[in-house]
Parts: sequence; C-alpha cells; structure tokens
Amino acid sequence: MTGWLSVSRFPLERYRRFRQRIVRPPRIFSRPYWEDDPHYRVENHVERLQLQPPADDTSLLELINRKMNTALDFCIPIMEIYPCLTIILMVA
Repeated sequence: MTGWLSVSRFPLERYRRFRQRIVRPPRIFSRPYWEDDPHYRVENHVERLQLQPPADDTSLLELINRKMNTALDFCIPIMEIYPCLTIILMVA
C-alpha cells in the first residue's frame, strides 16, 4: 500500500481542505470554521478493506453502506480513503 500512498499523496496534499478539520466554537451561536490540522498525515486517513467472499457487487454495496453510515470524527480532517481490491472509494 505504500506505493499507492506515494502516488495518491500529491493530489491530496495539493488541496488545503483535505488537511483541515472542522472546529466548533464553544459559544452556541458561533459558526464552525476550518483550521489546519497540525498532526495531519495522509496515512491516518487510509484504511485498507477487503470485500467479503464472494467479492461481488452485493458485498461491495454492503461495504459502501457500512462506511457511509459510520459517523465522521470532526476532530480530524474528514477525508477518508478506502482502497478495496481494485476499487478505490473516497469519501470527503
């Protein structure tokens, strides 16, 4: 996976938004804003997944459903990448 990360690193690090996280101010009517994550590493946002046998459209849809229904952690940049077999899913 290291080779894939080195190829994907350039486009992701090129855009500042992928390296930022959402900050929710403590005051109730203050608007959330974006700030750079000082601890950002693309490796922390990549999770290698494997489809359940048989690796068909149904198992891919189940995987997508599970990941799309997982709450995002707003304390870190909300970008996640899931390399899965020959399919790459990117959620941003």
